[in-house]
Amino acid sequence: RFVAQDLTTKKEINLSHKPKVKIPLSLLAKQPIKNYNPFKPQIDYEILAGVGALTLSAGVAVHIYQANSWWQDQSTEFKIVNDWEYALWLDKMGHFFGTNLIAHNLSSGLEAANLSLEQSAIYAAIGALAFELYIEIEDGFGPQWGFSPGDAAANVLGAAYSLGQYYYPTLKHIQPRVSYYPSEK
Repeated sequence: RFVAQDLTTKKEINLSHKPKVKIPLSLLAKQPIKNYNPFKPQIDYEILAGVGALTLSAGVAVHIYQANSWWQDQSTEFKIVNDWEYALWLDKMGHFFGTNLIAHNLSSGLEAANLSLEQSAIYAAIGALAFELYIEIEDGFGPQWGFSPGDAAANVLGAAYSLGQYYYPTLKHIQPRVSYYPSEK
């Protein structure tokens, strides 16, 4: 026996069959949920704070690692290095993939905090691009490398592709992936 309650009349409705649609538990509650509008969800600030804290912590951890390993002997002179041929463009693919992956993960966290899908996609793309460009600018002061316009362009494309998947859902059928097979060397 399946029973539901009409929240306006407070009468029970006996359904002789299980409905073919899923009824949210909030609609089957004995007491109506106050101030709940499913069409205008409230931002969950606890989750948003958690996403922010996790993102900030990861950014600081990456910065500390980079500062101690890659940027140890910083110069005061900013350099631009065009490295289009480096690593047969695998480096550029890595920048595209990394920015896209950061945006994807950040967007998921923002969605969990009840930001709209569009807001999540936009803020995540901006956040991922800002982080990757920060690293690229720091590379510009590195002693053995510099700011790479090609890497920056790949970062922009990675963020744009992530955002494009929201505005053009067909792009979701093409997911960047990486696999690794070690060589015998």
